[in-house]
Amino acid sequence: MAAVRRLPITLLELLIVIAILAMVAGIVAVSINKALVDQRFRTEVSMVVDELRLAQDLMLILGADVHVKFTEDKENFIKYWIELETSLPEHISREVLRKQRKLKTIRAISFDDPTSKQGHLDLKFQSKGMVMSKGILKLATSGKQWSSSAGTLKNYIWLSGYPKPIISYDSEEEALKGAKSDPDFDDKLAQDTFYKLPDKLKQSEEVQKEEKVSSEISEKGSQASKNSSGNAPEAAGKNR
Repeated sequence: MAAVRRLPITLLELLIVIAILAMVAGIVAVSINKALVDQRFRTEVSMVVDELRLAQDLMLILGADVHVKFTEDKENFIKYWIELETSLPEHISREVLRKQRKLKTIRAISFDDPTSKQGHLDLKFQSKGMVMSKGILKLATSGKQWSSSAGTLKNYIWLSGYPKPIISYDSEEEALKGAKSDPDFDDKLAQDTFYKLPDKLKQSEEVQKEEKVSSEISEKGSQASKNSSGNAPEAAGKNR
């Protein structure tokens, strides 16, 4: 029986195999990176929408003037936070106000507001809905956000200029149409607005009442202690 002769692998064949594997690995890495950027972008868009909704809720429930501010830091990242034109008790402020957050995937924000300075944006929710910023808030992953680059992710948030559900859209055309007509959406928004935050405020008021009662009890105890200490010498004199 004749032995089977194995042909040796040439260097050229080995290089071709390595090149194919490298190309496949590169395609997979690009796809994974693109998916991660897309997910992070959508997460940050949701965070911005939540902040705008919270500002609108605070305006309607507390009757306070609220600002949502965006600014670029030294590293060219965008920070955003809520400011109120009124003072709140510390225990309530901790519940409704959030610390400054940083956007790392969203690198460009645009809004047609002549009062805003370069690198700073101030969205207003004031006068119980009578004065609110109106226009399209544009978010993108690149500073050249409005170029025709296919790799730039964009999102659009329509602010109606009066209290209304705040929704983000993937295209400017959809944003111009405003919030889609959903008969149940307004009810859901109202429930979220008028049930969640009042509960938190109610809890804070109860804590405040308990602290007040505790303070009154402490003051009465202190006053009783003073009275007893004042009467002690007088009683000692009578005993003599």
